[in-house]
Amino acid sequence: MQTGSKEQRTTIEKLYILLQTDDLDSFDDAFGPIRKKIVQLAKKRLHREEVEDVVQQTLSTLWEKRTSVRAPDHLMPFIFQILRNKLGDTYRRKKLRKEIHVSGPKVLNSLKNPTADIPELLLEEKELGRILRDAIDICAAENGTWGKVLKLLQQGLSREEIQRELGDIPMTTVYTRIYRARQSLMKILRDKFGVEI
Repeated sequence: MQTGSKEQRTTIEKLYILLQTDDLDSFDDAFGPIRKKIVQLAKKRLHREEVEDVVQQTLSTLWEKRTSVRAPDHLMPFIFQILRNKLGDTYRRKKLRKEIHVSGPKVLNSLKNPTADIPELLLEEKELGRILRDAIDICAAENGTWGKVLKLLQQGLSREEIQRELGDIPMTTVYTRIYRARQSLMKILRDKFGVEI
């Protein structure tokens, strides 16, 4: 987004003012035009299924570090720097996952013979499924909204279907709730079950 036009400048100034408040819902709603630009940039560098997570991580970090933005002119460079950092994190995680999958001999054996039964892997998968269900239940007990969102995701609902289930709230709020629910779930998995995702 170029900051030359009056309309764009007004949008950036409005967002800057909202960053100085604690009104996250208004910030989510007002962020639409800039969010589109971030999505476009992320789509050029990531697979489609990774884009929303990176965009939400960028927005969440922006909100957490909002006091670091000293003037409206600093907002867009600050957002783009956060996005670059999140893209770098994603590339590093992908590389690490690839190394883990390639180095695991059982995984390699299963790729050579896809029909081979590997009891250890089947048991591990079953155990992880149980842990995930338990973690979602804990998350639901701690925050009903996050629990509902996670259960809807688990059912395979699209973001549009989740939006309807949550009462036709703005789509930006849906994205925020999905991101926060996932963050909450990852924290529970890490802290209570010792599982890193």
